[in-house]
Amino acid sequence: MLDFQRPFGEAFFIGMCKTPTGSKRSQAEALGFLHTLHVSWAQGLRYIWFESDNQELVNLINKGEDHLQLGTLLCDIRYWMTKLPFSSLEHVNRERNAAADT
Repeated sequence: MLDFQRPFGEAFFIGMCKTPTGSKRSQAEALGFLHTLHVSWAQGLRYIWFESDNQELVNLINKGEDHLQLGTLLCDIRYWMTKLPFSSLEHVNRERNAAADT
């Protein structure tokens, strides 16, 4: 689920994407984040603070690590992150990830 919010939590864009059948959780999360990057770029958003409750994916992206199943997805994500130079990706606990619960 995509959930773009202004400061103080006002949602101004919400959307969803479908992942291929049989995708593993890590692949689905990576595909969802890549889709979020595409939508952000298309909407003209450049200053974005991304939050995810998937610690493994956040570490893989932020530390430039590789993953056998996510290799090309990680390359695509890192490429699109460079197109949004004023963005960041942080880990949040599941309890703080309100978008995941809507």
